[in-house]
Amino acid sequence: MIKAIAFDLDGVLIDSKQLHFQAFNMAVAKALGKQFSISREDHLRFYDGLPTLKKIDVLQDLEGLKIDKAVRGKIWKSKQRFTEEGISSIRRSPKLISLFKKLKKENYLTLVATNSVRKTAVTALSRLGIKSYIARVFSSEDVHIPKPHPEIYIRCILAAKCKPKEMLVIEDSPTGVMAAAESGAEYFLVQSADELSTQKIFDILEKKKGAAQKTTMIDYHNMNVLIPMAGEGSRFREAGFSFPKPLIEIPNFHGDPMIKVVFDSLGIRSKAIFIVQEAHRGKYNLDYLLKLIASGSKIITVNKTTEGAACTCLLAKNEINSDEELIIANSDQFVEWQPEEFIYFMRNKKADFGILTFPNTHPKWSYAKTDTSGKITEVAEKSLSVKMPL
Repeated sequence: MIKAIAFDLDGVLIDSKQLHFQAFNMAVAKALGKQFSISREDHLRFYDGLPTLKKIDVLQDLEGLKIDKAVRGKIWKSKQRFTEEGISSIRRSPKLISLFKKLKKENYLTLVATNSVRKTAVTALSRLGIKSYIARVFSSEDVHIPKPHPEIYIRCILAAKCKPKEMLVIEDSPTGVMAAAESGAEYFLVQSADELSTQKIFDILEKKKGAAQKTTMIDYHNMNVLIPMAGEGSRFREAGFSFPKPLIEIPNFHGDPMIKVVFDSLGIRSKAIFIVQEAHRGKYNLDYLLKLIASGSKIITVNKTTEGAACTCLLAKNEINSDEELIIANSDQFVEWQPEEFIYFMRNKKADFGILTFPNTHPKWSYAKTDTSGKITEVAEKSLSVKMPL
């Protein structure tokens, strides 16, 4: 049962991504020159959620610079000054005041854990009107190692005098989620400060009640996860395998069937849609197996060979919620990735789509064609080819 809640500051209680992006760029330009300005895309990918000194380390590595102690100090001081100027524009938030009043009434201990410096955090909380409701504020100055290291949330757990599973962390970035997960706390990922509300938090608390153990999967609610597994698998059949390819046991994964390895590697708990051969559905009891792998999953059947995986996916169009994001995964490839980091980046970039690529010359693979700048101009899957405007 949750007894305490630790909130990140930037991106959770205040919408400050643009503020930190601009403040750091201004500080870097002042100390090193405008030629080292960071693009919004790179800030989201490499810098977002990190404390200023760590951002300087990243800049140094990416640009091949040697930034001495004096210059580091100048960048840090300028960044704090520019940030403070931006923080001063924050207004009182009736929505957050209402949320924290109710949390206090329901006897939840509330804390703030941020990679920002203490002065910035305290100023922001005061201007929002919620500082009096916060039991403890932990900043980058209160820890030896900032997020994504779990120290800051371990300190929250100790301050709250609760067990890790009794602490709920509200975060918006992969950096914060990694810190929360490593601390052993429960956690929830929000997309922005706009998403935070009394109803949202108490819905989360209700879902967390009685949870026996933490899952490694990130809950993305109504996101669509589509896995076509209706291929012929002729190479495996010719090699002597009796089961369809997605059901072949994988020795390195405790003998789990391939399709379970694939789904588990995604690390996403959401709406799952599987497309299977009609003949396999009854013969191998796929309804039972797939719903055991992904509770509440939908199953679409196909009784003939299509022109390729992309055409097969179109058969599920009536089951896909087009108002939500869609991830299409191959049934015979598992991925090693941080799903929250990828999804966070794509959402902030407001990308229409993304495609997983790797260098290879074998003709069996689909391909993505790029122009000289690296922008994808064409994707092709067997007989299906889609040209895109430059």
